[in-house]
Amino acid sequence: MSKTVQFETGTSIDSLQALVKYFASNKEIDNTGIANSFQAKLKNNNLNSFVHEVQAQIRKHISSEAAEYLRRDAQFILAQK
Repeated sequence: MSKTVQFETGTSIDSLQALVKYFASNKEIDNTGIANSFQAKLKNNNLNSFVHEVQAQIRKHISSEAAEYLRRDAQFILAQK
């Protein structure tokens, strides 16, 4: 017997900041200056610039997987506005 389960997930600026911190501590963001720049953009609610910077840093200073999580969550927040 199988069941269908529905669940809902969400994100916020706070959760994005926590993800940046997590990815930096695991070296998926390998440059402290880049991580600080991400955090500053989030602190100022500058999500469009955050997304653009994440995209610009893929495979330079941020892993593809980390970038995908950050970009997806930021775009979700932008779509809610």
